[in-house]
Amino acid sequence: MSGYFDGCKTSTLQFAYAFVAMIVLLVTPAAYAEGPVTSSLEAFIVEVGEDGKESLMPADKVLPGGVIEYHITYSNNTSDGLANFVVNGDIPEQTRYIANSQEVNLAANFQAYIEDLGWVDIPAFRTITNNDGQPEKVEINPSEYTALHWTLAGDLSPETSVSVVYRVKVDS
Repeated sequence: MSGYFDGCKTSTLQFAYAFVAMIVLLVTPAAYAEGPVTSSLEAFIVEVGEDGKESLMPADKVLPGGVIEYHITYSNNTSDGLANFVVNGDIPEQTRYIANSQEVNLAANFQAYIEDLGWVDIPAFRTITNNDGQPEKVEINPSEYTALHWTLAGDLSPETSVSVVYRVKVDS
């Protein structure tokens, strides 16, 4: 039995280190070249202190069950408004979106991608057949979301930024 559990510990640690490497390479503070639109993407580990207060720490180590908070910002550096502006947020494999964790600083339509439905407004619903054989509309669990996006309600005005924040939990 100890061999089985040793393997699980090793596998979990290997996953944790691989996941951290992915975050560090892909998501740690990244700013993209100056131009008409600039962007930044940051990832933080959410830690809860003994007093129950949350703090954000650099995403240099995450373990299964940990929570990651993403911050994405796009800035319009032009003198013109940008129409139909969309901000996309990825939900990495082996993580799950945490319901109601998203924030955006401008009016936007929030959607999630669900494999069998495509892009849907949140909250998302699916029609199933209940035990009586009748169609029933049920809310889709946010753990089924594989990506997020926010479509601005109006233009991204000149010299203005849109910022979104959302959280995911690493699978245990």
